[in-house]
Amino acid sequence: MRLGGIAGSAIPTYSHDLGGGIVQRDDPAGLQAARSFHGVSIKQRYPGHAVQAGTIAAQCGGSAYASKYIVVVDEDVDVTNLEHLIWAMVMRTDPKRSIQFIEGAWDSPADPALPPERRAAGNMTHSVALINACKPWHWRDKFPATNAPSPEVTRKAREKFGWLLDGNGR
Repeated sequence: MRLGGIAGSAIPTYSHDLGGGIVQRDDPAGLQAARSFHGVSIKQRYPGHAVQAGTIAAQCGGSAYASKYIVVVDEDVDVTNLEHLIWAMVMRTDPKRSIQFIEGAWDSPADPALPPERRAAGNMTHSVALINACKPWHWRDKFPATNAPSPEVTRKAREKFGWLLDGNGR
């Protein structure tokens, strides 16, 4: 996704397919869940950058329609890996300070959480949660280091012990 007017505006964005094969009567293709949860990776450049990127991501292109959650993370988090994205969301946030809401965002009639009275009135809007899961700007240099093996060590461990990790036994 390219966001105009923001420093460092080439931002990797990934929309997770959370449908898991669940089909709803009003959404037989399962498109609603596929658009609801987005990960955005940025290299923070100034205070407020994460909130700005999340706000724009929530309202541009394919993520403007029926999005529910936008999670903005630092560039060290792989937004295409749902486990990594959730880890950052859990470990790098203070829910009271890290979550903001956009009211009146464009929703889909396939959204099962859309209240009947709003649906009947043709009010296809809802809120979108913007979750800032970046290291806090003002003390990012003091934020504890991530304790994770490098991709090379992970690859070697999977080669050697994958049979244990996959539960296949020997």
